[in-house]
Amino acid sequence: MFFIMFQRKIKKNKKINLNSSSNLFVFSTIAFLFLIDIFTKYFFDGKNYLENNFLYLASSHNAGSAFSLFSNVLFYNYVIAILGLICALFLIYYKEEFIENNLMRYAWILIIAGILGNSFDRLVFGYTRDFLGFFEFFIFNLADFYLTLAVILYFIYEYKKIDKNN
Repeated sequence: MFFIMFQRKIKKNKKINLNSSSNLFVFSTIAFLFLIDIFTKYFFDGKNYLENNFLYLASSHNAGSAFSLFSNVLFYNYVIAILGLICALFLIYYKEEFIENNLMRYAWILIIAGILGNSFDRLVFGYTRDFLGFFEFFIFNLADFYLTLAVILYFIYEYKKIDKNN
């Protein structure tokens, strides 16, 4: 997903001047979102607050990917967590290449926070802690929400770029 979303050539001449206050804001926001994700997972772990057919707040441990895919594969969580952290480091190292405007800045922040949140769970617990569910079909956490919102922002960015060129 990561490489499909950000397929673009790394242009060596194109640099965006991100001053130190901008970097402070970006990394503080990432840290804040990460901490909110960890706090909500801790708060809802082992608890059920609301259960109905539309929305429920109930603790769930997911040892796999989306819809618990690959949950029986040995060492899956550790491999995915390490790959996620490698992707996060890549995004941080090449941040000037990805952040072209505020929309992409927000998408970039959300991706990093989402990767860190789920990778933390996978490395520390061996699974992700989910708690927010809809329609008794899927359940997720804030890190999953961050990643989904980042993809939506990226599609909006690409749509605006295509619309601008036509």
